[in-house]
Amino acid sequence: MIVDVLFISYNRKKEVEYNIVKMGKYSLINKIICVDNGSVDGTDEIFSNISSQKIEFIKLSKNIGIEAYNIGAKKSNADILIILDDDSHIEEDIIPEVIKRFREDLKLGVLAFSIVLKETGENVTKDWEKGNVTSFWGCGAAIRKSVWDDLEGYNKDLFLYTNEYELSIRCWNIGYKVIYDSSIIAYHRVSNMNRTTKRLIIYSIRNNTYFIKTYFDKKYHIKLLLIDRINWFIRSIMCNSVKSFLYGLVEARRFTNCIINNPVDHDIQKFYLYNSRLFELPLKKLKRKIKDGTIFNKQNLI
Repeated sequence: MIVDVLFISYNRKKEVEYNIVKMGKYSLINKIICVDNGSVDGTDEIFSNISSQKIEFIKLSKNIGIEAYNIGAKKSNADILIILDDDSHIEEDIIPEVIKRFREDLKLGVLAFSIVLKETGENVTKDWEKGNVTSFWGCGAAIRKSVWDDLEGYNKDLFLYTNEYELSIRCWNIGYKVIYDSSIIAYHRVSNMNRTTKRLIIYSIRNNTYFIKTYFDKKYHIKLLLIDRINWFIRSIMCNSVKSFLYGLVEARRFTNCIINNPVDHDIQKFYLYNSRLFELPLKKLKRKIKDGTIFNKQNLI
């Protein structure tokens, strides 16, 4: 099975260079595809002297968010796409295991990796249960290319955040699984460039509202939206960003004004209701995050 690596970037030249230098040496990777979302920091200079057919660089004129992954994926003829961020990477020794998992399970759609912070060694998915899951971290996962194509990739309208949940529930709905394997690791270097709490809160509230109103029966909407609002209000207080919370509510109303309710299979809804951390009760979530020491960690909000 052929494996390609795909990541997108926006004004993170050093991180892109790190990925290209490190993973460009991996013989088990067919191609590394980097899509630049209109960076102005000279990211394209990295590729000016690279003639390797293994490296494909796509320069966009503006930042289009997660839609850039869809553009990059169209350049791949691989069987498996390993999806990363520009500040995350894998070691080559996981690739045979990734191939093995997809070869043995023909209904495996997405393989979620264990995410380890490179600087501290913290495993931010340490309390995930191995097996069926409702999502994955976008900085480390492998996707069967045919499933990605069937789903037409990420939902471009989301722009940023919640895209992993949204793609995962559609994956389950067409008969494929999303599986977490703690033994397969992606390392997240967590660049602080272009990461803002304000943007995180606004887009998360907006996109979570879309996710709930689209894929769940209307009888669940009030409860799920209330849980989401309480969780994000608590986070906004802790991050001193209540204004972002209020703006997120306005954006959510505007964004979902003409939403079409298209619920997934009822069994899948139940699976998400009982297992998705988006729908975890606020007190339970608070206790969990205090226990695992991530209560103030902005990189591990879910």
